[in-house]
Amino acid sequence: MEMEVDTATTPQSTVDPANLHNADDLFKKSDVVSTFPSVGTTTAYIYDAAMTRHKMMNGMGGHPEQPGRVTSIHRLLADNNILSQLIRLEPRKVTKDEVLLVHSEAHWDAVQHLRTYTIEEIMQTSDFYESQSLYVSAETPDCAELGCGCTIQATLAVAQGRASNALAVVRPPGHHAEPEQRMGFCFFNNIAIAARVALRETAVRKILILDWDVHHGNGTQKAFETDPNVLYISIHQFEQGTFYPASPEGGMEYVGLGAGIGKNVNIPWEDPGMRDADYLYAFFKIVLPIAYEFAPDLVMVSAGFDAAEGDPVGDCNVTPNGFAHMAHLLSALAGGRMVVVLEGGYDENATSQSVLAVTRVLLGEKPPLMQGSTACASATQTIYEVGLVQSRFWKSINPKSLLPSEEDGEESISAIELLKAHRNQFMFEAYRMYTIPFANDQLEAAFGGQVICSKDIYDAKTMVVYVHDYGNLYAELKHTLYLDLNIEHSFMVDSSRSLIDWVVEKGWHLLDINIYPKPRSKVEKTSMRDAVAYLWDNYIEYVAIVSVPAISDISSRLSDAEDVVIVAQSSAYKVLVDLAESRDLSRLVKAIVQVVGIHDQPAFIRRRDDVQAELFKSMSYLALPESHPVLFATGSKARDKLQRRHQEVQVIDAPRATHLFKKAMPSIKAFIESRVKSSNVNEIQI
Repeated sequence: MEMEVDTATTPQSTVDPANLHNADDLFKKSDVVSTFPSVGTTTAYIYDAAMTRHKMMNGMGGHPEQPGRVTSIHRLLADNNILSQLIRLEPRKVTKDEVLLVHSEAHWDAVQHLRTYTIEEIMQTSDFYESQSLYVSAETPDCAELGCGCTIQATLAVAQGRASNALAVVRPPGHHAEPEQRMGFCFFNNIAIAARVALRETAVRKILILDWDVHHGNGTQKAFETDPNVLYISIHQFEQGTFYPASPEGGMEYVGLGAGIGKNVNIPWEDPGMRDADYLYAFFKIVLPIAYEFAPDLVMVSAGFDAAEGDPVGDCNVTPNGFAHMAHLLSALAGGRMVVVLEGGYDENATSQSVLAVTRVLLGEKPPLMQGSTACASATQTIYEVGLVQSRFWKSINPKSLLPSEEDGEESISAIELLKAHRNQFMFEAYRMYTIPFANDQLEAAFGGQVICSKDIYDAKTMVVYVHDYGNLYAELKHTLYLDLNIEHSFMVDSSRSLIDWVVEKGWHLLDINIYPKPRSKVEKTSMRDAVAYLWDNYIEYVAIVSVPAISDISSRLSDAEDVVIVAQSSAYKVLVDLAESRDLSRLVKAIVQVVGIHDQPAFIRRRDDVQAELFKSMSYLALPESHPVLFATGSKARDKLQRRHQEVQVIDAPRATHLFKKAMPSIKAFIESRVKSSNVNEIQI
């Protein structure tokens, strides 16, 4: 292999070419070395425009995984005079022998077979490949082999000591490709194959693969799940297994198998919208402690940038500076030996800017200072639960230190418990509404006292199911260091009363559900999804099994409900999708209303051309503040995208969530009344 300086499109390199040739001559590809020679701080780079030949045929529509993903990165690096500072590696294709280190021969043959495809065959098989989140062409095998081979070149340059670190700008991506399965835009698992080659052909004995792509790297996990020498850590959007690749194997409880148990660490975000502070919190609390304890010889990054702010596929908001800080933290491991390999990232500008920021770190620059920020409650809860799982395998993980909030034993009463008691008393005194129990012990332990309903709930013709948090707490601090509240000047703003008053005035029934589990029950597997499903089955669409002689058991619905309206406020949005995907809402539910705050994401059914998705849209109303990030994520098309997912969208000029709800109430009332048959019938008297 020969290394050369990229002089075709950039100024002459400032690196001494003689040193490059000397470094390249130190080792040959087949050498197995016992040391890691240093050639100074050098960053290798590999890219080949031939990888752009993998593309969709004209007339087959657009696709996120476009050739422009890599050309825009290469162009931005050149425009910023970065390429002149990098060692340019010679591209090559992966060999069959190398691919078989991870994939089966049948997998290899299936990819090779694409070479024979005619235009007609590509058109005829497009639906099949789309079901696997793929598109193909006759050029796909060459591009897949080239992307994988380039990843190997970058990895060997670092593993053999010819470069301090390396950047591989390659496509198609690889981390979804399983040993027997192509999927998720991926054909060969580039990073897994390169890691296997490094373990086989160099002195590297332990590898850390850190996957910050917004999707779980199911293929990489499967490739190393029994290997004690490869530590795989993935930070990804999960949403209880509903986010692509929509598999439970991205859950935190998947920790490896056999000899590899404990060497798999999943950090699954349950909510979208995660930001720099959330990712860095995961690094400081989980990633770095485990990585230092593992002590890798080489760090490889599955660098997907679809968690970037503005990406059309991911739902996170990581900035280029956030990615730079993560790369900077990883560079302290393995003597700085790190290989960064492109995976996802589908907004060309966001991806290119993020790669540029990471490349500056590889070159030795310190990332810019971060603006002050803290991890959100959902992130700290996820990290705590991951810590509980991983503390079985790593001494550096202490779950007690990861508690989202300090617990002082029996002498303490959580703020949530106080707010719950207040709401129970208020709802009884003002509306004569009562709490209802869960017959399920786990659900009662987690959510007992948090469901309130009108009397005679089983007699309801029209029922409003209101799913919410506890409102906004405004507080004056005596001491900012310890967050000591000035109780006399602290208060809670609850915007729900305008909705409840209207429901009572209409004579409808109310099922009021608070979504926060009790603090001491958070570690249980019980979730709000289970609780809402229980309430649907037992109070909304109550079904009993009736035994009829000479006939098999049949179901008999005992509830009188004819019209059900679901209203979700703030962070309760996710309950809507969970319920829509687990229960048939078509007969009873007439309207779904979402009022989301600035930090919440509107819920919708993701599957395209699906009956559930169309049903959800047909009854969906959405109110959000005009400053909500989703309105700017896709530029001028943002509102059109929302309109395709919701029947009615109201963008409200409201600085606070409480103001938002009040300002939206007139349009909420009109939307619900237009869909409820008994809107003018008083059913109950309170």
